[in-house]
Amino acid sequence: MSYDYDALVLKISESRRSAVSAQGDAKISFLQQSVDTFEELSTACPMTPMLWMQYSADMEELLVLLTSDPRGARDAQLQLLELAICEFPGSSCLHLRYLTVLSKHDDSKRFLKAIRTAIENVGMGSHRNEGEIVAVIYDMGADYHAKNEDFELAIQTYYERARIPMRDVNDGLEAEFQEFLNRHGKQATADHMQSLEDSRRYEAKAYRSLVTYEDEVDMTMHKQGILSRYQVRFDEINWDALLRSDEKSFWMGLGDTNTASSFIRYAKLCSRFRTPVDHAEEMKDLECNVKALALRVYERGVAECPTVESIWLAYISHMFRLAKEDKTILPRVKAVADRSVRNCPYSLSLFQRKLQIIQLMAANKMAIMDPDEVMKTISDALSAKFLTSKESCLELYLTGVRILRRHILVSLAQASQTANESKDTIFYDKAEPISQHKQHPPIDDEKAVELGDLVVDIREMYDEIESYVQKRFPSWSTGRSHLCVDRSFAEMYLLTPLVESLNEADSNRFSDAQSKVIRCFDKATKLVQPPSPSSFISYIDAFFANFVVSGPVLVLSRIQQIRQLYIKAIKNVGPPKEDWKTSIDYGVSLQFLCHRYLEFEENLGSVDSLEDASTTVQRKLAKLKTGRSGITPIPALTATVDTSLVSIKSEENGPMNVENRARKRSGEEVLNETNAAKKIKFEDGSKQPLQSTDIEKTTKITDLRVPKQILEKAKVGNLLYPAHPFTIRISNLTESTEDMDLVDALRKSCGAIVHARILREKHRGGSGKSKGCGLVQFEQKASVERALEVSEVLQIHENRVRIERSHVAAVSLVPPGMHRVNPKGKGKTSRKNEKRSEQRRAKQQTASSVGHASKDEKSEVSVLAFRPRGVAKPLNQK
Repeated sequence: MSYDYDALVLKISESRRSAVSAQGDAKISFLQQSVDTFEELSTACPMTPMLWMQYSADMEELLVLLTSDPRGARDAQLQLLELAICEFPGSSCLHLRYLTVLSKHDDSKRFLKAIRTAIENVGMGSHRNEGEIVAVIYDMGADYHAKNEDFELAIQTYYERARIPMRDVNDGLEAEFQEFLNRHGKQATADHMQSLEDSRRYEAKAYRSLVTYEDEVDMTMHKQGILSRYQVRFDEINWDALLRSDEKSFWMGLGDTNTASSFIRYAKLCSRFRTPVDHAEEMKDLECNVKALALRVYERGVAECPTVESIWLAYISHMFRLAKEDKTILPRVKAVADRSVRNCPYSLSLFQRKLQIIQLMAANKMAIMDPDEVMKTISDALSAKFLTSKESCLELYLTGVRILRRHILVSLAQASQTANESKDTIFYDKAEPISQHKQHPPIDDEKAVELGDLVVDIREMYDEIESYVQKRFPSWSTGRSHLCVDRSFAEMYLLTPLVESLNEADSNRFSDAQSKVIRCFDKATKLVQPPSPSSFISYIDAFFANFVVSGPVLVLSRIQQIRQLYIKAIKNVGPPKEDWKTSIDYGVSLQFLCHRYLEFEENLGSVDSLEDASTTVQRKLAKLKTGRSGITPIPALTATVDTSLVSIKSEENGPMNVENRARKRSGEEVLNETNAAKKIKFEDGSKQPLQSTDIEKTTKITDLRVPKQILEKAKVGNLLYPAHPFTIRISNLTESTEDMDLVDALRKSCGAIVHARILREKHRGGSGKSKGCGLVQFEQKASVERALEVSEVLQIHENRVRIERSHVAAVSLVPPGMHRVNPKGKGKTSRKNEKRSEQRRAKQQTASSVGHASKDEKSEVSVLAFRPRGVAKPLNQK
C-alpha cells in the first residue's frame, strides 16, 4: 500500500512536541498518539535510526507512566532497539544508544554480547570518521572487563582499538590508556606501551590508502547537512535533549545519490584491496581484513541512504560474488534483498534480485522452489502501487516466469548427473559438445511429477499474466505481443518438448538422415575460414529442427548443445575473404547472430551465462564498430542489438526495457530492409535497388554512412563544455606536488607529454599556493583515454588523484585549432558577430547612396565633407 511518509513524520513531531509541555493525562494522550503513529509508520516502511530511537524513547516513557514499572518499560525499549539494529546493523548511533540503555540493566552476559556485536559491525575500521562513537564503544568494553577484574581482556581491547583507524581520536590513546590503568590501580609497563605503539604503526601503514575515500564520504555528507560529527559531542552526549528535538537532519536516512556513490566507491576499493608488496610479511591478514570491510561499508551506507536504489544494487551484487565462493551466505543475501525492497519499493531491479535469490537458494537445496512464493513476491510488489509503469509490471511477471524455467533446467541438470560427477555443483548453463552416443540416466517418477507440475505452473502463470495485462492495460498491444513472443520461445525450446518426452523412452536422438543433415552443416562451417555468421545461423536452426527429444534429460542436452554452437559461432566467425555469392552483409548477419545469442541466454540461461554472453558480444561488436574487420556496421541493427545487452555487473543499469525489446524486428525484416536501402551505381550513372541477382554486378556501395563523431564533454560546475582532445585535469594533489611530478607519474604509462603545470593562486611576488589540481597536455588523444583509466588508482605523493577531461589546454601557445574544438573565428559567437557586421555595412551602404552622389560623380572629397556623428547635415548649412 502507498502512504504519505512526510505527513506521518509531521504528525509524530507534533505529538512529541506537545507531550514535552503537557502533564498528567494529556501527556499520556500525546505519547500514545505518537507511539500509534510510529507503529503505523513502521508497518508501512522501515524507519530511520533516529526514528527508531525516538520510538523506543516514547514507548519507554509511556509505559513508565502507565505501569510504574521502569524495568519492564526498559525491556520494551531494548526490544525496539534490537529490531532497529537488525534493520540497520551498520548504524553506529544505534549500537551506542542500545549499549547506553543496556548499561542500566543488570545483565552482564547480554551487555558483553552487545559489545561484541557493536565492535563486529562498526568497530573494525569501516567508521573511521565516526571514531568518537567507536572509541566510546571500545571504552565501554574495556570498563566492562575491568569491572569483572579481567584486565588482560581490558588491555587487549585497547590494543584492538589502536589497530583500528579512528581519524585523530587515537592521538591521545597512550594518555587514556595510562589513566585507565591508574583508575583501576594498575601501572603501565614498557611492554604495554610498546605493544600500543606497534598497533598504532600497523594502523598507519594498513589503512592509509582508505583515508581519501573515507574523507570523500565525510565531505558529501557534510555538504548535504547530514553529518553528525560536527553537531554532537559523543563523549558527553545528552540523549534526552537529542531525541526530544525534531530539527535534526542526521541519522534520518536522508542521504542522496551523491552520498550513496561515495559509499559505493569506498566499498569497491575495499573489495579490490591488495596488500602492498613491501608489507606482505608483517601484515599477512591485512588483505582479508580490508576486504571484509566492504560489507560493513555497505551497511553503513544503507543506514545513511536507505531509499537510494543504487547502493542496494551494489551491495547485493557484491554479495552475489561472495556467494559464488561460499554458498552458506545465501540466506544473508536473501535478508539483505528483503530489506532492500522494503526500503525501495519503487525499484524493479531490486525485486528482480530478490526473485533470483529465491531461485539460487532452491538450486543449492537451501529452500524449496514454490511457485506460490514467487507469485506472492510479485503480487506484493504490485499491490504496493509503487511500480506504476506498464513496462515494469510486465517485466516483473516475466522475471518470475524465467525463475521457474531456470529451476526446471536445474532439475534436469541434477537428473543428468552421473555417479562420478560432483553433487555439490550444478551447472545447467554450461555448453555441451555435440555427441550422439552419450548416455544419460533416466529420471525417477518423483522428479517427473515435479517437472510436470512446474510446466503446469508456468503455463498458468502465462495465462494469469495475459489476463492481468489485458485487464490493467487493455490498449497496450505491444506488451501483449511481447508476452506472446516470450511464451512461444519457452514452449518451443522447453515446455512442449519436456511434456512430450516425459512419457517416451530414451532412444537415439538422431536418425541417419538427420545425422547427415547435421554433418553437412558442420562441414559447411569448417570448409571456409573464417566461417560466415549466416552459415552458423542456418546450422543452429537445422540442429534444433532435427534434434529428436526422446527423453526429459535430452531437453536440457539440446539447449546446452545449442549454447555450444552459439559460443563456437561468436568465437570463429569473421569477415569473408572473397565476395563471391555473399548475399548478406557480414555486419548485418553478425549482429543478427549476436542478437539471437543474447535472446537465447536471456530466456534459457542463468545470470552468469547472460553476463558472459553480453561481454562476448560486446567484444565481438567492438571490432565491428572500430572498423578492424573492414566492415561498416549498419546503425539501425546496431541499436537494436545494443538494447538487449544486459549487464549484471553494472549496478546503475536497470532491467531491460520491455518496450524496446517488443519493438525489435525479426532478423529477416532487418536484412530485407538493409538490402533494399543499399544502392549500386552502374556505368550509365543510374541507381537501382540492390537485388540478390545483382550481387556480381556491384561495383561499390555508395551510401555507407560513417556515424557522426560524438565530442567528449568536460563538466565545469553545472555546465558542460567541449573537452580539449589532448588535455586532462588532475585533482586531489598535495601542496608539495610540482610540475615534473605530473610528468614523471604519467609519461611512462600514458605517453609523451607536451606540457604539465600545477594551477596556483595569483601571487605578486612569484608562484602562489597550489590549488591542489593541475593540467597535463599529451601529444596523442589515446594518451588521454589511458590516463582516464587510472583515475582514483594512480598515487602521487601518497594521494590517490582524480583524473578527468579538461576544457582548456595546459599550454597557451599551440598549433591553430588544437586548443579548442572550433578554432578561433569559427565558433557560434564569431558567426553571429560576422553576420551583424555584414548587416551593419549593408545599412551604411544603403544610407550613403540616398541623397549623395556616387563615387564616380565626385571628382574629389574634402575633409570638411565628413560631419560629426549625430549631426544630420554640415554645420554651415541651415
